[in-house]
Amino acid sequence: MKITRRQLLLAIRKTGGNLSAVARLYGMTRQGVAKRVNASPSLKRAMGSVVESTLDVAEEGLKAAIEKQSPWAIKFFLATRGRARGYAKTLSVETDEKPGIIHMYFPDDGRDKPDTLNVPALPTPEQEPKGAIQNRPHGT
Repeated sequence: MKITRRQLLLAIRKTGGNLSAVARLYGMTRQGVAKRVNASPSLKRAMGSVVESTLDVAEEGLKAAIEKQSPWAIKFFLATRGRARGYAKTLSVETDEKPGIIHMYFPDDGRDKPDTLNVPALPTPEQEPKGAIQNRPHGT
């Protein structure tokens, strides 16, 4: 059975752009669907549009979670979109001899409870001893 471009377009919209789901609907391989999509400018545009719409929905859900003060949402947003303001998983180590920054990745090990977020108060620069390890947004 020959699958038309129109059928693929409707399936892409129906599945939210999930090519594996489209392939299952028509008994095709995911690679076969991807090849058809990549060969057709109209299917490529449709795929891009569906992905953008799904991203919009996801961002609305994230915004709603942030407004409810969900710690996971706040941490995720600051770590991904707050980088320009200095929110990142980095430690700055300052010394008199050789200033520098040490970048460390802290994987989520499941210790954070989803319903709590402990944010300690940051000391003022006058309260910090020289050579103190800092974990704060840049410029503060």
